[in-house]
Amino acid sequence: MRDFMLHFILLIFFIIMTSCSSNQKYDNIVNVSNMIIRGGNLGAITWEDELKFYHYSWISQGQLQFDIYLAKIDLKSPFAKWFSPSELILAEKCQTFIVSIQYVGFSSTITGSNFDKEMNKNNFSKVGLIDFNLHLMNHPNYRNRILKRYHLNAYCPKVPTNLTKQNDPLLISFPGYKDQILEY
Repeated sequence: MRDFMLHFILLIFFIIMTSCSSNQKYDNIVNVSNMIIRGGNLGAITWEDELKFYHYSWISQGQLQFDIYLAKIDLKSPFAKWFSPSELILAEKCQTFIVSIQYVGFSSTITGSNFDKEMNKNNFSKVGLIDFNLHLMNHPNYRNRILKRYHLNAYCPKVPTNLTKQNDPLLISFPGYKDQILEY
């Protein structure tokens, strides 16, 4: 009888464990968080302001597919000092200037081009930044986050922002995921 009870208990335990594991769902999800870049410098000029990035991670079956950090660069912010003169002229024309730090996972179904296409649907086009990116990539907060495999991009509205609402959230639609509203 004792052996029967032990086998019965082990059988019940096995059934519970296998039923829980077989019912586990591996949905495509989007995680949301923030990252802060604190302080900065340009030559002898230093500041303690913060640059807030909104962080979004698209995950499928436990694997990172696409990861992005978004921040709007306010031209009144000391971080705007990192723009080269030509980048500053571009940023002034844009009015709403979004910097992105992007990573595409190994064998990912989501690419940087997919994100660019979604930004295009939101009336933004990709623009180049060199000086700002170099300053950001050399910031200790950036290096501490181990972002060296990430790519930096910037986006500017295709039409003047006075025709669109400033800071409108972005609607991003990737196949297999729920639509995601991104703040910046």
